[in-house]
Order: sequence, then structure tokens, then C-alpha cells
Amino acid sequence: VVRDLFDPLFELLQGKIEPEEFEERAEETVHESFRNIYQMGYIKWFVLSLIRNLQPEKVYEVPLPQPSSKEVIKHRQDMRQNIPFPRETKVLSFEVGRRDILLVPDFIVRSAELEKYVAFRTAIGKAVWRATYHSERREWFSIAAIIEEYGITELKPDLLLYLDDNLEDVSLVADSEKICRPDLLVFFLDQLLEQEERTARDMERVRLAHKILSPIRGTCVISNYHIPERMLNGLDENIELIHFGFNNLKWERLLALLKE
Repeated sequence: VVRDLFDPLFELLQGKIEPEEFEERAEETVHESFRNIYQMGYIKWFVLSLIRNLQPEKVYEVPLPQPSSKEVIKHRQDMRQNIPFPRETKVLSFEVGRRDILLVPDFIVRSAELEKYVAFRTAIGKAVWRATYHSERREWFSIAAIIEEYGITELKPDLLLYLDDNLEDVSLVADSEKICRPDLLVFFLDQLLEQEERTARDMERVRLAHKILSPIRGTCVISNYHIPERMLNGLDENIELIHFGFNNLKWERLLALLKE
């Protein structure tokens, strides 16, 4: 929050703005920063709570190499990147790159509740290299075909979940050519600000991602407030709204979707 105040602070110190304007801008900045940070924290809390409900036995990571800038520049277009086999870890890391050589899960959990591996990816970024291998047991969408049909669009689900009996089959989310069809998409509406215009934009984001990625078990929209009925008109039957809050934890429905 403090970091976001640096620009107006330096403008104040340089005499470009008056103290009154600094106070006004600082208040607006802090409110917006806190809202964004709260939302990020809420999503992480949700993911950790979901993991606990999945009865985790082990946690895995995909140890993707981090090449230098020089190696990235010199990488030939005809080369493909090996996907490391997931390894057991004791660390849950959300610090995955939004633009990386390949897009892999943040982490993978072995669930005793589902008797499956569950891979978590908290956002879609952009992969810059091609992978050597795409699991034949998973369904893959061509990124070029998506762009041809829908144009250059940003897919921004808050959480992608992949379930499988085989650990290796959930080790890759996307490369520069293909993206793996997810089992479940999860979107979180703003937890602090109930604003119709923002909610309408978010619901359009939900509709587009659901249509393009066609998740196997559907899409969940997590909201702690009531959404106007007009914003739900024409919603795909496989998009489910779950009113979910700290005092209203509806894990049963979410787990049921994962078991279907």
C-alpha cells in the first residue's frame, strides 16, 4: 500500500502538487490498493482452505528451469522445452510467472478426498516456448485457433483446476501453441466493492473464458453478495454462482463439482 503512494509523495516533495491534493490522491490510492490486495489475499485464503478440504497427502511442484535473458533471446523457434516431472515439495508457492517459458501449475496436491491429483493455477499468463510433449489423455486447444475465432483477448480466470489419476498429466497448463482444457474454472467477484458496472464486466469475463476454455466440470463464480438477476440472464447452465463468505462456507457444493 505504501509503495503506491511514492509517485504522489515525490510530486508533493517537488512542489508539483499541494498538500491538499496529495491527501486526496493518497486516500483514493490507499482505498484502491487495499481493495486489490484484499482480493488477492482472499483468493489465496480460498485456495488454502480448499486444499484443506481436499485432505492433501502430498504436494508437488514442476521444477521449470529459469533461463537467463540471453538464453531466451537465443532460443530457436524450432526448439522445444522439456517438461520436468513433478517433484514432491513442502512449499506452496503462488509466485508463478505470468509470462514464462511454459505455464505450469502453481502446485499440485494429491487429494485423499478425491483420490486424484489436483493441479492449481491461479492465473493464465503467456508462455513463450513450445513444449516437447502434450499429454494424449488431456484435451488441448490451439491458441492460434482461439485467436482466429475470438481475436486477441485476455483470458483471466482467477483459478484453474486440473484433476487426473496421473501426476504427469497435470504438469502442463499451456505452452506457446496449446492450452490444456481445465476441469474447473473459478472466478471471484470483488469481495469489498459491490458495484454493478464492475460486476457486469466481471460476468462478461466469466462468460468469455467459459465459452473459450469449455471446462469439463463447468465454471464457479464465488460471490459474497447478491448479483442482479438481469446479469445472470442467458448464463450457460454449466456456470454456477455460489454465494460464499467467511460465515457461509459452501464447500460441499464445490467438492461435489470436483467429484462429478
